[in-house]
Amino acid sequence: MTKRWQCFHLLLILLLVASLPFGCCDDCDDSPSDPGEGETAPDTTIDSGPEGTVTSGDVTFTWSGTDPSDDPGDLVFSWILIPQESEWSAYDNSTMASYSGLEDGTYTFKVRARNTGGEVDPTPAERTFVVNSSGGGDTEPPETEITDGPDGTVNIPDVYFEWTGSDDTDTPDQLVYSWRMDSGSWSTYAGDTSTSITGLADGTHTFQVRARDTAGNVDPSPASRTFDVDTSGGGDTTPPETAITGGPSGTIDYTDVSFSFSATDDIDPPSALQYQHRMDSGSWSSWSGSTAASYNGLADGAHTFEVRARDTSGNVDPSPASRSFSIDTGEPPDTTPPETVITSGPSGTIDYADVDFTFTGSDDVDPPSMLIYQHRMDGGSWSSWSGSTMATYSGLENGMHVFEVRAQDSSGNIDPSPASRSFTVEAGAVDGLVIEPGIEDVTGDPGTYVVIDVNISNNTGAEAMVRFSATSTPANWANAYCTPTLCVSWDTVIDVPLAPGQNHCSVDFSIPEGEPSGTVSRIHLYVELVSDPSVADDKEYTCTVN
Repeated sequence: MTKRWQCFHLLLILLLVASLPFGCCDDCDDSPSDPGEGETAPDTTIDSGPEGTVTSGDVTFTWSGTDPSDDPGDLVFSWILIPQESEWSAYDNSTMASYSGLEDGTYTFKVRARNTGGEVDPTPAERTFVVNSSGGGDTEPPETEITDGPDGTVNIPDVYFEWTGSDDTDTPDQLVYSWRMDSGSWSTYAGDTSTSITGLADGTHTFQVRARDTAGNVDPSPASRTFDVDTSGGGDTTPPETAITGGPSGTIDYTDVSFSFSATDDIDPPSALQYQHRMDSGSWSSWSGSTAASYNGLADGAHTFEVRARDTSGNVDPSPASRSFSIDTGEPPDTTPPETVITSGPSGTIDYADVDFTFTGSDDVDPPSMLIYQHRMDGGSWSSWSGSTMATYSGLENGMHVFEVRAQDSSGNIDPSPASRSFTVEAGAVDGLVIEPGIEDVTGDPGTYVVIDVNISNNTGAEAMVRFSATSTPANWANAYCTPTLCVSWDTVIDVPLAPGQNHCSVDFSIPEGEPSGTVSRIHLYVELVSDPSVADDKEYTCTVN
């Protein structure tokens, strides 16, 4: 493929994409970034980093992500600083990126999360800032104040601090903070306004914390608190007393409950006390100054709520306040199991040994997002229960195989008839590049996502390239995904590398609000061998707006 052809193709696609972004889809639940029903894409948040105008070219960003199915620690991230970088970083579990020596100018930092199911945040978090080393802009540093923490002498080695900040330009929630204990290393700047420190030695300690605003100005006089730890019994050793002041008791007929509580101490005022609470002997909550707690969706039966207070010397109420109650909604228990459906995956005879399946479930009580799944291949051991709606198996031997998957609802009911799919592997039987038919014609509503989801076999033993393009009315691409590669573009059609073997590929884009009914887009999917473009396959998919 010549550079002239590539440039002409890119220009054509850019003109198409700029004219009218749209697309369509009738069922996007198994898309890597589909925001419809079922499994939902993760969400990314920039926790700290420059904003507005800064005078230093040395900047640091921190971020985090949330997902309805995965723990935050299971997410991976990719980021880019525009125009400093032209490509997104590889995905990894880092939550911080630093840049040094940036020249004066305007920059935009973007970061996106991906979950274990391959779904990507379709709206990456982003932050724009200006580097102006000659000065100008906001140069007034913020002020920092410690609002809670030990003072005087405490008799335990574990302490807790809270703080806040104020600035002439930024609001408190725009500030980030760094802290240290006893002249140690300063922590990474973050939006947290509290921390717990454990295992302090007996003796005098000093805690410091400093705020930084979005212009990069740092409080030159950190807030400081000095205190003594004496675990031999010196200082205040009297714990507070905790009381529950409001909440259910006896038998109730509702499942959402709230409690209020308070405490008294021989030295500290009530406003200085911290609390932990738990339900039914579960894990204690984090220490907090809040004097209320709510629990939703409790099951019918007996329950016990507990809460305990801690004073500023670290003394914890040894006899937590407790309240027992029962819930009887009069509803019979849920005994109906969910139904499981395989939504994509191989069938018949295939010529590759690496396979992907996607699946979903439905229940009479729970929404799809609350279901969990087990799967297995060829009657082997069931996988662990998980909220993931995708399963991958690699290196299958030639011959017949059977994939099974079953759903479980929140009441513990398991589908007694797992969904099943049989197929036969004859790896190497077909040469070249093959796009399996997949979805031919789909429809969608304005304001929804379109998904084209196919399997592509690369039996050449060499790298190929997949290209998505619009041959008529263009589409606003969100991302293109081919296992294990993920590429994202908001402006242009992109090429995705295709490894040898079977690849599960998806491309998704959005239909703008107000798109006229009947508008049609023909989406062209094309794959070719990098070393020999004559080895190729292509398909077209028709999408119509409802």
